[in-house]
Formats: sequence, C-alpha cells, structure tokens
Amino acid sequence: MEFNGERFIPGVTGPIASEHQHRYGFASQFVANRAVLDVASGEGYGTAFLARTARSVIGVDVDPEAVAHAEARYGGENGPRFQLGDIDALPFPDASFDVVVSFETIEHVPNPTTALRELRRVLKPDGLLIISTPDRDVYTDALGNRNEFHLAELSTDEFRQALEPLFPTVQLFGQKTTVASLMVPLEPTAGAESTGTHEMWWLDANGLTLTPTPEGKPVYIVAVCSPTPQTTLPRSVLVDASEGGAGPMETLQTWANALSEQARQQAEEQAATIARQKAELAAAYEQLALRQEIAQYAFGAIRAANARLLMSGGAHADDLLQRTAAEPSADIPAAAEDPWNGLKREIEDLVMLADTLVTHATAELMRD
Repeated sequence: MEFNGERFIPGVTGPIASEHQHRYGFASQFVANRAVLDVASGEGYGTAFLARTARSVIGVDVDPEAVAHAEARYGGENGPRFQLGDIDALPFPDASFDVVVSFETIEHVPNPTTALRELRRVLKPDGLLIISTPDRDVYTDALGNRNEFHLAELSTDEFRQALEPLFPTVQLFGQKTTVASLMVPLEPTAGAESTGTHEMWWLDANGLTLTPTPEGKPVYIVAVCSPTPQTTLPRSVLVDASEGGAGPMETLQTWANALSEQARQQAEEQAATIARQKAELAAAYEQLALRQEIAQYAFGAIRAANARLLMSGGAHADDLLQRTAAEPSADIPAAAEDPWNGLKREIEDLVMLADTLVTHATAELMRD
C-alpha cells in the first residue's frame, strides 16, 4: 500500500508514526485474552499488534484494497481476521466484543453520533471502547491543519458530550507529540524491587515540575469508555528512539501550515489575475478586429471613390476638349457645376472619416 498522508503505513517516520503506534500500544493493556474489534484497521499493523495478546481480533475497513493487503500480510490461521465493514453498519450481532478499538475514524464520517451508537451496539455490556479523534480547537484552529479527509471534527467538549449519553464511564486522555529525554538504569541492581511507580518530570514555561501533568494543548483526544465503572487509568508515554523521531514538530508544523496557506492564497490570487488579464486581452482583440473591419470598409470606400473619380475625370476631360474645338468661345463650366470637384470632395470626406476611425481605434487600444 502507498502512503497517502492520512493512513499510516509502517516504515513512515515522524510524528505520525509516534501518534498512531502509541495508541495501539496504549490499547494493548486492555485486550489480553479478550475478543477485540478494530474498526478502520487500515493497513492492519495495529490489529496485528493487538493480536499478540488478545484471544481473537477482527479488523474491519471500508477499503477493499486495505482489507486484502492486511489479510495477505497479517492474516492466517493464527493471525487476526480482516473483512469489509462500515462503522455506520458493522456486520456483527449485538454485544459481540469485549473491546472495541477505533482510532481517528469518527472525523471521517458525516454523523459521528451514528458511528458511536454502532460501536456501542457491538460492545458487550461490561466491555470497553477505546477511541480517538483530533481536537478541532487545536488540530485545525491552532495548528492550521486543513485535512481534506475529515468530514466532522469535534472539540474536546463536543467529543465528551457525544460519548457520555452512551457510556456512563468516560476517561479522556490528551495526546501530543513532543520532545522527551529518557533516563533508565543501564545495570539493574540484583535483588532490587521496583517501587511500582515511574517518575515523570515536565519542563514547560513554568520551569521543571514533577507530576501532575502541566497544562497543555493535546492535539488528539483518546477516550476509554465503558457501560460499567472502571478504575482510573495511568498515563502513557511513548519515546520514539528511531532516527526519524518526532522532535519539536508542532512549532514546525504550524509554521509549515501557515506557509502552505499563504502559498495557496497567493496561487489563487495569481490565477484570478491571469484569468482577468486573459479576459481583458480577449475583449481587446475583439475590439481591434471590429475596428480593423471598420477601417477596411473605409479604405474600400476610398478606393471605390478614387476609381470613380479617375473614370469620371477622364471622360470629363475628353468632353471639354471636344467642346473647345467645336466652340472655341464656349465657357468652361463653373467649378460649382463640375462633377470632378464633387468627387474630389467625396473622396476627401472619406479620407477624413478613415483617418478619424483609425485615430480613434488607436487611442482606444492604448487606453485599454
């Protein structure tokens, strides 16, 4: 399968690897010896991870290619099962699973409430739903993400309000990728017993503090829900030790998203300017063609008048010579009665009209 920027594929590094794999690592503590459903299982890596300790795992996805890939890579006699399934209409009877997992799914459907009801339907009365979604207030509004695949993003409060009518017990966890410094024993002391607790320090604007977790803005919200009361769950940390580890990505992500949005706006403005200029140029060409047509008509009229002038003028000269020879004393017709002068005036008027049309057309083109 190819990475499309949304569905995580093993081998892709960076924050998306930490985010997606950490959720499945977190969920794995709840699935030992239980029947598990992974909704929107995608490539199948997470379903296969849960299958290490679960009694049985089924991964469902709406994409036939994803299902075929996951079954070929992770399925088999002792592996998880994969099949087509839609979160809005899961192909299972009521109360079929001990644990239902669905990460980054409900923002991809137009009605998250319908999807949550369907997840509740297939969950056993004492079962557990582990589900996540991006916090719109942070993921979209604060960080500037614009995800074309998301249809209905929720804020943390909206997520809680959607879950609580279906599940009396809801525990929310905030997830964000950040920078960590790990300190672990290199040589455990023989016979030493663990205290059962893990010291976790936090470094923020207020300085160095031990628990509790300082205020922050998690990008993703992970909910652990159940129809029955549950014990308070511990926090969870994933340290990305790979070469493609996260680093301070949120600041870079915000900066990159801002640049991307600026580039998009500039591209739209440039496209609008080019379209307007093309329209203006097309209109100018139309005006030029019309004016050239008018000028050609005027010059044609001039040529026709000039031809008539030459023909009439030659005939008039022959007539004058004949009359002068026959009647030497006869007066030459007055200029006002001479048709030659009338044609001359006609052609002069046409020349003036042509000059006026050409001058006006030129001025219009220069102004446009």
